[in-house]
Amino acid sequence: MKMGTRQRASTATTSTSTSSSSCFPLSQLQSLELWDVTELEFLPEEWLGNLTSLQHLVIGNCPNLTSLPQGIRNLKSLHRLEIRRCPILGQRCQRQTGEDWPNIAHVPYVEVDGKKQQQETIPSS
Repeated sequence: MKMGTRQRASTATTSTSTSSSSCFPLSQLQSLELWDVTELEFLPEEWLGNLTSLQHLVIGNCPNLTSLPQGIRNLKSLHRLEIRRCPILGQRCQRQTGEDWPNIAHVPYVEVDGKKQQQETIPSS
């Protein structure tokens, strides 16, 4: 999945075909990893619009990424968010104290640089 000429994004479940008849619908994307997008300062709101089935999002080595869009609140299927080596974003996603925490508090499992901010609990039977 191309995000720009000098940026790289990898996905776990997308099709590699570029034909419009066989493109993988983004509404069915379940896992997305963004790595080494060093020029990225924010995730555009429109990137999230059709990701209604997204369950797992990993953002790594994006040192200039400063925040997550409020639209991430609309990703009701998102169950796991991992942020790695994104110092500014990592601070903003700290449990209870980070400025972006209200946008991701609905995500059952949140991890920043290997530290769990929120861990899904399994109800006892």
